[in-house]
Amino acid sequence: MFNSDATAHLQSTSHKQADPKPKRLSRLDFVAKDVKDASAKLQRKARTNSGKVTTKAKEFASVDHLSADAAAMFVDNELSKGAMHRARLHVIHCSECRDEVNRQRDTVNFLRKECRNEEVSAPMDLKARLASLATECAPGPGAEDLAMQRPESFVAKVESVVRAVRRTQGR
Repeated sequence: MFNSDATAHLQSTSHKQADPKPKRLSRLDFVAKDVKDASAKLQRKARTNSGKVTTKAKEFASVDHLSADAAAMFVDNELSKGAMHRARLHVIHCSECRDEVNRQRDTVNFLRKECRNEEVSAPMDLKARLASLATECAPGPGAEDLAMQRPESFVAKVESVVRAVRRTQGR
């Protein structure tokens, strides 16, 4: 007999002998069993629900829709990265919000076009009043004077110390 034959013979005889002690299950075995059970349950549920067609677009609450402000911020690209992603996903699936976003885009495009129109301008008296605001104000302290100004009362001093401590602690 060759070594491979002997090894095969030993392996086959060792499998025939049953271990008298039952195998003890580890935590991973329990987790694997739970996962299998959950998977089987989901498959059964999917089979029973496969005949039912539901439209999820109309089943969520109105708080899930984009507000007019959120739609405007979406159009102007002013949302944070995460909020922009959530809004995009919502707009893809919700025709109501998609219509609102399209209306906002149309409004933005109209206003941009009209701003370039030379016939549209502010009234002359408004321009004159705005220009006169700069001359009406009396000269005051400069920024350098305000930055170095010392607190006058004890409470103001305490408040400035508290602000400085918060600033250094990163709050």
